[in-house]
Amino acid sequence: MSRSATLDLVRLEKKSSEQKILHVFRTWTIPVVRALGEKSPSRFNELKRKIRGVSSTSLSERLSSLEKEGILQRVVVPDNPPSVEYSLTAKGMELHTILVELGDWAEKWNENIR
Repeated sequence: MSRSATLDLVRLEKKSSEQKILHVFRTWTIPVVRALGEKSPSRFNELKRKIRGVSSTSLSERLSSLEKEGILQRVVVPDNPPSVEYSLTAKGMELHTILVELGDWAEKWNENIR
């Protein structure tokens, strides 16, 4: 782990629960976790096609961040040419389950949510 990633984790450990939740749910986290929960493993371009509106740069940054946080794993497949596949870790699958439940809650109470 790089020094920068280690410092990020130390800073995250000092944050409150609310700050940690907001940190995890930065832009594009929910669509990435949802997409990988529906089809895992997935390649970069598969995810880019599935997540409407995300730029290559934003997707790359989000995937890298989620990998550092242990939510997904990146595997280099030794094909010719090599390819990269992303999949959810156990931590990521647990997060996906929570997101599905949150979506179910939103559907149930949809008439009262504005």
